[in-house]
Amino acid sequence: MFRAMTFAAAMSALALLMFAVQAAAQDARIDRVEVLEFGFYTSDKTGTSTTAPGAAAGRTDTITNVRFLKAPSKVAAGSGVGIGIRFESVGRSRGEETTIRSVWKIPAPGVTNPRSGNTYRQSVVEFKTRVGDVHMRGYTFDEEWEVVRGVWTLEIWQDDRMLAAHNFTVE
Repeated sequence: MFRAMTFAAAMSALALLMFAVQAAAQDARIDRVEVLEFGFYTSDKTGTSTTAPGAAAGRTDTITNVRFLKAPSKVAAGSGVGIGIRFESVGRSRGEETTIRSVWKIPAPGVTNPRSGNTYRQSVVEFKTRVGDVHMRGYTFDEEWEVVRGVWTLEIWQDDRMLAAHNFTVE
């Protein structure tokens, strides 16, 4: 009887350990996002880029000193003006790491990257973050080929859940 109880206890402990490891391997859940600012902005580039195969430019640039503007009536090509949102991720697992993605829906006919020859109707970037952090997701018009008139939509996703969406009109 003692051996049977010991075996059963060991199996229970193993099952609990496996559950704990599986739970730890999952990303933390973001319940919602709070949009802090949105619109047209200017910023300073740090010179640091990260390769992002799903992004129209093939990379994401690290920016600092983001300054939101009153919406201009027109975005000049190569002006460095961008569109985007600053938001805070909200969830019970504050401080825990997770992955979210930003999806820019680009109006027709899309942007064609002259270096790759690829035309994009979406620009998608996944990134690691921590629940409770403030994030800036934007699209800066650095090159003439990036400016497409129409309604651009930014969506923020975690897994299959859309956490936020915002439209920007580029004239």
